[in-house]
Amino acid sequence: MKVRMILLLMGSTLFLINCATPGVMKIAAVASPDQNIGYQETITSQKKHLVSISPYTELNKINLAMEKTLFMISVKNDGKEPVNINYKNFSVTFENKTGKGDSIKIGLQDFDDLMNDLWNEYIDGENQKIKSALDDILSYINTAELKYVEKKGHKVSNNVADLDTELAEESIDVVQYNTALRMMEAAQHRSEDLINDIKTMRTNNKLPLLRQTLPELFWKQQTISPGNSYSGLIVCDLHDVNVNAEGNFKVTVLVDGEEHKFIFKRGISK
Repeated sequence: MKVRMILLLMGSTLFLINCATPGVMKIAAVASPDQNIGYQETITSQKKHLVSISPYTELNKINLAMEKTLFMISVKNDGKEPVNINYKNFSVTFENKTGKGDSIKIGLQDFDDLMNDLWNEYIDGENQKIKSALDDILSYINTAELKYVEKKGHKVSNNVADLDTELAEESIDVVQYNTALRMMEAAQHRSEDLINDIKTMRTNNKLPLLRQTLPELFWKQQTISPGNSYSGLIVCDLHDVNVNAEGNFKVTVLVDGEEHKFIFKRGISK
């Protein structure tokens, strides 16, 4: 049918939009007696070297990264020799609030892996939205078709513009006709809503901006000279953790042989 083919074609050409819905989770710092908690849940650990860490929540503002948790880590070299820091100096585990099962070792991602996952999440959300809209539209059309079929086998026109002509030539029940019109109008409105949603999603798409800005924020292998400091993001991939799981992140930062251990509580915000 022409109408059905047009709508399906419209759906296929509008394939690159997103509407992902993240879980509502909050990350809270839990400091040990020898640590301090500062602004935005930042924990500071002072030993020979100074290490601070805080959750990075900017991705949450764009409704992405359900399975990601980011931390901003800063290391100051208070020693007398340079120290080398790379991803091998960081380790993260997650302990479920229920206490059942072993700790889950969390993988750390580089920038390219993160962007690939964000893009896939973006596309998945878009596909779900478009599929839902097309299901509604086709349901309206199918209902309208049924109302046009007469008991004597009247054939359904594929052209909505022929409605008035068919009604003049054929005797169709008024109630059925009105219902069919309402269904076709609903299909048209749903189609228009989908197009508007797609335009909005394209306007609000932040992935290009992230690709420009995030690389500078990521932790890179670094040699920190005495008296200097360096900061960067690490990305925790939570695909092995239930999206609604509550518990504790345990982050260890190894600097020049000394361990700095941090705990962050993950829970559903009230």
